[in-house]
Amino acid sequence: DESRFEAFLKSNDQKAVEAIRKAEQETKMKQDKVQEIKKLNAQIAAIKSEMAKYEESLDECQAYKKFLDELTPPEYVKDQKEAHEQERLRKIAERKEARQTARAEQDRALEEAFNADMETLRGVKGRRADPKTVQAREGEYAAARAALAKEREAEDRADEAWDPDGGKPFQPPMYFRRPQQLLEVFAGLEERNLLLIQNSQETEEQVEDLRHKLHATRARMDQHTTALKTQAAGLQAAIVSEEGRAAA
Repeated sequence: DESRFEAFLKSNDQKAVEAIRKAEQETKMKQDKVQEIKKLNAQIAAIKSEMAKYEESLDECQAYKKFLDELTPPEYVKDQKEAHEQERLRKIAERKEARQTARAEQDRALEEAFNADMETLRGVKGRRADPKTVQAREGEYAAARAALAKEREAEDRADEAWDPDGGKPFQPPMYFRRPQQLLEVFAGLEERNLLLIQNSQETEEQVEDLRHKLHATRARMDQHTTALKTQAAGLQAAIVSEEGRAAA
């Protein structure tokens, strides 16, 4: 019994040691996971911070681009759009031309093959070509032509819908390539503003001059009107006086 009890105690001690070892391993694994999670969270935070900086830079660049687009000469945008449209039409024409060239070559090859077959069927001297064989070959040729026609209808629809730009709206290339261009635009705007200010001042001076002339003209007209009224009153008084003497 004593030996079995000692064996039991020894077994329990081993189990306790094993349990402690496993607990320590699990604790270490948990700590490692926690550290790994902290490291990943730090990396995520750093990436988010970097993305925020890039987004801020992007917003700033877009604001600058909008500002430069507003300063871009309209004639430059018009010329670029016209040139792009011509290039787009050229690509469409080239695509159609290449398609027609390929079709012509395809038709030629098909017809040459058919003619060669017919020559072979009819070229044996002293023997007539089998009508059924000729008819079958002609049917194959007609079927091939019909299949090509159907295939080309689909190609034509695809060509009509084809857009060299891939459906993307055209954006003219940036007008400003050198800082000097921006300075030239600013100089032009400044000169235009100075001219507008000068014209505005001249207009104000002209308006003021007209105002003074109107005031002087009105004053002269008032004086003239007063004089005419006085003269009319004098004439009326003279008429009344003459009528009184005539009645006496």
